[in-house]
Amino acid sequence: MTYEEALELIRTEYETQKDSKHAEIIYTGLTYDGCNGFCVALYNNGDELILTDFGETKEIFDEVEEKQWIELCSEHGFEFRHWRIVRRFTSLRDVEEFIEFLDFISEEFR
Repeated sequence: MTYEEALELIRTEYETQKDSKHAEIIYTGLTYDGCNGFCVALYNNGDELILTDFGETKEIFDEVEEKQWIELCSEHGFEFRHWRIVRRFTSLRDVEEFIEFLDFISEEFR
């Protein structure tokens, strides 16, 4: 699937906004803490399409140690790369699971 095809698919369910040549923000309508909106983006990483939070989640929950982020992400089918939560994009289900994971994190560390 190309980046453009992935964006078309995502836009069937979500509003998006261009962030850069390689990234599009996906609006969820949800917040980490009632104030800061979830950061979910589709990023064209060249050889793969990934969903990422651009490191925003760890900024909101800065008390969480790197080791704990790595474990949490691994346990839930995500990666913690360079302080970012990431997952390969293959379908809309990946977006849904990314949002569900951010919701879980928000409840866990409130």
